[in-house]
Amino acid sequence: MNDQAIARSVIQHISDGSAVQVKIFAPRAASHGDDWSCKIITEKEDGTLIAEKHCYGVDAVQAIQSGFAYLRAEVDDKYIWHGEPAVLGFPAPLPNVFGIEFYRKMATLVLQEESKFVKSKKRKT
Repeated sequence: MNDQAIARSVIQHISDGSAVQVKIFAPRAASHGDDWSCKIITEKEDGTLIAEKHCYGVDAVQAIQSGFAYLRAEVDDKYIWHGEPAVLGFPAPLPNVFGIEFYRKMATLVLQEESKFVKSKKRKT
């Protein structure tokens, strides 16, 4: 089977500016049960492995989302990405564990706040 990364990103360690490559691999059916697995690798510029993690989900999409959650936790306050906290490079989904009504309320609140933010930036330019 082909084991090549489907996505890559380079982030820098805050303490010394060293580059770290993040590799996300295509999800695969897990070897156990009905789950899916998405492999995430972080390595130094010279290829030295920092971490390898398999993130799981009930399907391929959820496995990728699980991988993003893992990365957000790992990079928070330790790395930068294009001059910003690296956590911004790995999107966070809205919580959905409390049901569809809660999810829709959260989505509405986020959109309202985004709109306020954009309008405030337009006024200043």
